[in-house]
Amino acid sequence: MPNTNTTTSPNTTAPAASSIALVAHDPATEPESRAAADRIAAELAAMPDAATDQVNLDIPVAVTTALGSWKLLQDYLPQIEALPNTDVALIRKFRDYTRALQYWQGVAMDASTSSAEVPALVEKGIAVRDRVINDLTALAGHGHFDASLLANYGGTTAYRKVGLDLGRLTNLVHQHWATIGGKSLITLEAIDEAGRLGDEILQAIGDRDVTPAATQTFASQQRAKAFTLFIRSYDEARRAMLFLRWHEGDVESIFPSLYGGRRIRSRANETSATEVASASSAAPATVAPSSDAPLAGDAGEAAHTSLLGAAAPGPFARG
Repeated sequence: MPNTNTTTSPNTTAPAASSIALVAHDPATEPESRAAADRIAAELAAMPDAATDQVNLDIPVAVTTALGSWKLLQDYLPQIEALPNTDVALIRKFRDYTRALQYWQGVAMDASTSSAEVPALVEKGIAVRDRVINDLTALAGHGHFDASLLANYGGTTAYRKVGLDLGRLTNLVHQHWATIGGKSLITLEAIDEAGRLGDEILQAIGDRDVTPAATQTFASQQRAKAFTLFIRSYDEARRAMLFLRWHEGDVESIFPSLYGGRRIRSRANETSATEVASASSAAPATVAPSSDAPLAGDAGEAAHTSLLGAAAPGPFARG
């Protein structure tokens, strides 16, 4: 008989409030990753932070690998449902968990962008500030501007000072435009752009210092939870596929381990050393012995013979 759902029903408690928490959406038009994140939101909310796995994979690579494997996995779902001790419900959510991980990876990356962008903005701001000061200094040298007005500008690369200097220089140029206009490379358009850059720098500093601490924490927690569900689903699906396609010996190419690892040779397949134990499983008792058992001493012998019915704990036995 098909296996029953062994996944605990998710808690329906809404996620904690956050500036990046999921909001009302239109499933007909939004990206699949965003819709998937919404569908598993209750599961993420119900998972304690302490129960999450460490994110220790290249997530974009893991996601694309899983999406490729999903195409094959769909065709095997009817057979997987008949396997003993298999969490079919976990496997059926394989694509949702994959897409949700993709979504929260993007959110986590975006949440950290504000911190990374400040130095780049300030570097650009320093260059603009220096050009304006040099142009005004040149005007002062020709008697068109009072050089003493520049005494409190420049001299430091402190982020806030750079932002403030750009705003003040914009005001200064506008105040003296009647006497300096057209006498240098300074234009009102360019100086106004410098003022906007100063505003952007100060806003980025504020975003970095105030909002991202909570935002990044929330996004990272959600990503870790989505990663945990993704890994559980991928491992369960891969374990089933190792069994169903054992004799074809192609699981490593169509449903590869996300972790790679040291490899040893078995008769039907090359698999990671850490997976030999889970691959060496007892098949259902109705599977008859075959004549192609491996030679004694072959690294895959224990795995193969246990698949033929030997009394050994296998991938579908629960400790």
